[in-house]
Amino acid sequence: MRFERVRVENFKCYADADLRLERGVTVIHGVNGSGKSSLLEACFFALYGARALDRTLDELVTIGAEEATVELWFAHGGESYHIKRRVRVRDDRATTVECVLDESDGVVEGARDVRERVASLLRMDHEAFVNCAYVRQGEVNKLINASPGERQDMIDDLLQLGRLEEYRKRASDARVGVGRVLEGQARVPLSTRRTDRIQRREGPPRPAQRRRERTRQRSCGTRQLRRTT
Repeated sequence: MRFERVRVENFKCYADADLRLERGVTVIHGVNGSGKSSLLEACFFALYGARALDRTLDELVTIGAEEATVELWFAHGGESYHIKRRVRVRDDRATTVECVLDESDGVVEGARDVRERVASLLRMDHEAFVNCAYVRQGEVNKLINASPGERQDMIDDLLQLGRLEEYRKRASDARVGVGRVLEGQARVPLSTRRTDRIQRREGPPRPAQRRRERTRQRSCGTRQLRRTT
């Protein structure tokens, strides 16, 4: 994925800005608070909305303005895309009044549909994208000055490795559960064979035993009758 152009109007500290990103390395420099991070935030906002910034919509509109507009042109997988988001403030409440994604296959409209389409296109949600593409201001110094253990935790959080560990544990638990089920199934035929052997040692079922007992009693009665005669 490559950003090609970003245009903002009344977005945070920018009244109007249009930045074209040519091929190669682009360096944006300036003093703290001059708006360097805001340009990146505009790109992330265009892709995923305010969720990508952990901010509310009204925080993105320049103070005193009624509307803010962000447009982003980017290339991905050999295709070109254009996203436009427009936010309006009315009665101290900000809402998205326009959200459109233009692509070669057509147009996607609506904040939710655009966000879901971008997530499907890039194969990552807003959290994964921001963590992979963006280190927030001040986090670099924290990473440099941290202890080895703290640095490892910060990198794990940055790359969301904790989720991988959680999924690994789930897979391990599932494997153990499946093993127990298969072991239980393997014991069933063995138990059946043991039952068959026990039944053969104990002899035929009880009804047959009762028939033999009645036959024996009749034989005894016949012998006694012969003796009396």
